[in-house]
Amino acid sequence: MRQTREVLNVIEKDLNRLPPDHHFCYHRWICNSGKQQSTRVKSGEVGADGNNNMSTVNGASNLSNDQTERSREERSELLSQILFVYAKEHPALGYRQGMHEILSYIFLAIETDLLEHGVKAENVSLAGLNDVGEDKESDETKEEDVRILDAAKIMHDAFILFECVMSSLAPAYDAQIIQSAEQRDYQSESPMEVMSRSIVSKIRHVAGDEELYRHITNMNVPPQLYCTRWVRLMFSREVVGQDNVMKLWDLFFDLTTTSSQSQVKGAASASSTLLMNVLESTAASMILLIR
Repeated sequence: MRQTREVLNVIEKDLNRLPPDHHFCYHRWICNSGKQQSTRVKSGEVGADGNNNMSTVNGASNLSNDQTERSREERSELLSQILFVYAKEHPALGYRQGMHEILSYIFLAIETDLLEHGVKAENVSLAGLNDVGEDKESDETKEEDVRILDAAKIMHDAFILFECVMSSLAPAYDAQIIQSAEQRDYQSESPMEVMSRSIVSKIRHVAGDEELYRHITNMNVPPQLYCTRWVRLMFSREVVGQDNVMKLWDLFFDLTTTSSQSQVKGAASASSTLLMNVLESTAASMILLIR
């Protein structure tokens, strides 16, 4: 019980540090759900109880400070539950600082889709298009949207997506010492040290910048001190604005799906996942840009 409480306390502290704009879309989504008489998020479940309808709210801009704080706390509670379950399901890694930001952006992407879907449905209804006269294809499309964008399953969807991302991103959070056959020429290293060595190696072998490579390796500053945050947070703090973060992440995920295993091996990456290879290459590019 004590260990559980400690994990929850760390998660809570990290969630309280999230930028205020991470919660704004949730406010708008709740407001929009209220106007459509959708069920309210409560105790980690969305739409589980039809009697918990949220009263109508006239847009996010009219939220009082109390309402804003309640929405922030409500969203943080949902994220906390997901992070805690993940830590319990993956005890070898557990919860590490930075995971809360990865999850928050994933949650934000789902919230944005739900909000846009709700606004679109409301506009269609107001336009009088949602009647018997609609064609069958339109009805089938709406049914597909409902199945994919189910507000009652937002926590389930967020957990699965987060777990999927972390399955590739875990090496950036794992500080345990490892030793494998591939690393027999090196002393025991943590995954973060392996990651940093791979990033610096790309500067030499991919970019061909021998001078910069020697400068970095001769410094007394380990590369993981400045590369770890970049990779752990998938560069979300290196760009301005949520839209730009989403676009950057879309590019990362697109590159992981279009890159073949042979291309990854050809890049001499020390990582074992496509996503890590893409992030390591991006980190090497960042160093070259600020050279």
